[in-house]
Amino acid sequence: IPFPLSLGNKYYISSFPPRFHPPPTVPPTPISTLSMDHTTPQTPVTPSSALLSSLHLDPFLHLSLLHLKKNLIHSPKSTPHTVESIKSAMLELGLTPKIRNLAYSLSCSEKDRKSTPEILQVEQARDDWKQSIYDELLSVCSERGVSIIGPDSAQNKKIRYIFDSEDLFDAIKRIPCSSNMNASLCHNYGLIKLRLSTPDHSALRTKFSELHPCNRQYGMDETFLGSSKFIQHRQEVGVKVLQESYVPISRQYARYGIPAGLRPEIYRVCLNLPRRIGAKEGEYYNSLREKAKNMRYNVVDELFEMDSQTIISNSMSFFPFLENITNVVLAFSRDSWVVQNSTYTAHESIKYEMSDGSTTSIPSSGVQPFKGFVNYIAPLSLVYEDEERIYFTFRGMYSRLWCKLNVISSDSGTLIHLCKTFEDLLLSWDPALFMHLLSVNVAPLSIAFTWIHLAFTNVLETEQLLLLWDRLVGYDDLLLLPVLSAAIFTFRSETLMCTSSAQEVKDILDNNSGRRLKVMPILQAALFGECFK
Repeated sequence: IPFPLSLGNKYYISSFPPRFHPPPTVPPTPISTLSMDHTTPQTPVTPSSALLSSLHLDPFLHLSLLHLKKNLIHSPKSTPHTVESIKSAMLELGLTPKIRNLAYSLSCSEKDRKSTPEILQVEQARDDWKQSIYDELLSVCSERGVSIIGPDSAQNKKIRYIFDSEDLFDAIKRIPCSSNMNASLCHNYGLIKLRLSTPDHSALRTKFSELHPCNRQYGMDETFLGSSKFIQHRQEVGVKVLQESYVPISRQYARYGIPAGLRPEIYRVCLNLPRRIGAKEGEYYNSLREKAKNMRYNVVDELFEMDSQTIISNSMSFFPFLENITNVVLAFSRDSWVVQNSTYTAHESIKYEMSDGSTTSIPSSGVQPFKGFVNYIAPLSLVYEDEERIYFTFRGMYSRLWCKLNVISSDSGTLIHLCKTFEDLLLSWDPALFMHLLSVNVAPLSIAFTWIHLAFTNVLETEQLLLLWDRLVGYDDLLLLPVLSAAIFTFRSETLMCTSSAQEVKDILDNNSGRRLKVMPILQAALFGECFK
């Protein structure tokens, strides 16, 4: 039954899907500033004071508000101003979306501020992991006989990766159970020994209620016969969502899947970026490219370039965009915004003293190169035509989402918590399969870890991958990664139960077999199928 969907002061008719929820009451994960050198506590900032300071820090917004005030005061129809008159003036100047998104972002930051302390064992493991990467980078420089900055005299020598997903997995699975817990309580069948609170099936159903089969989904329903009206409707609603450019509404829309033609702008709005690339963004990106040209990070740049060559060159979908992807990743390594605005800092930069006495961080982004990193960038080359939009969308995704997949932390939504969620779900959904895999010396997480760590970029076809990313961006949450991972194991349970060796299990779950997977049917069956209750 059609019903009015309120977007700002307008009402739009929506019959697909039959249920369109209001903006979420639980805000998404904030973008907080973390600095490894920061030791002094900051004075608490209230949303109102932060909003006022942000208005003054943004020259465009500040000047626009002054212009608004001047027009209202000196207007020939100067009367006591109503809310509607002010609102219409703000709409005329294009201020409403920006102020609303700023206020929403600040309110999310305030509510989601972390209050629980880190587990001691996890904190120690994170420090050891950062130090090991730091030492490994210096070791590679020493092996090649080059400085971290300057001309590379060893370009023809072979170079090895600093680390990959397997190294990160080894570091995580070595984390012991908390020392203040009884040893018997720490025992479990999975590789994550920490006792973390993970969502059960009922909680997942509630959280991802928009994915229920009663709601029509882009990524599944548009393939059915006679679906032209549904496709047209999704396009029309998407255009109206973009006209509002309000983050919560855009994320709500993304949860049902995004048509390919609207995906570029919807992604940007969901990440609280302007719908279209502006002159300032273009200039900023060009300045990063100039930095990459004028100052080379010897080993760091070479590792990023090797990752691009190795992964992108072997892909039929992405190899035409090899140069663009390489330029984006090198620009990313020069961007200090990343370390200042990412939810988590995953690695430690090397402090290098320049000839003029100044100190610089290498890489400036605080993200060290590892095998598979460009997988986070490559799919966006099929969404955007130009490097600038690829760059800023990827940067927004990394600062909000992908950084959580590369940090060792016990926080909800980070890599360890997602791995624990996968193990708990699989053990709950199919305990017989879980125990059988252990009997043939295969820990399920040892296979699913790279799926989760690389956000399924190494498993799914690009079309299906982007449909999954639509929901990740829409929920501003990564919990669907372990849900999909556990669902894949469960749907291949019958075949896996017939295996008698680790190699047979790996052959069945080989990454190439994932190219035939359809994301939405699997997620819907896993979350709302009767056999999973």
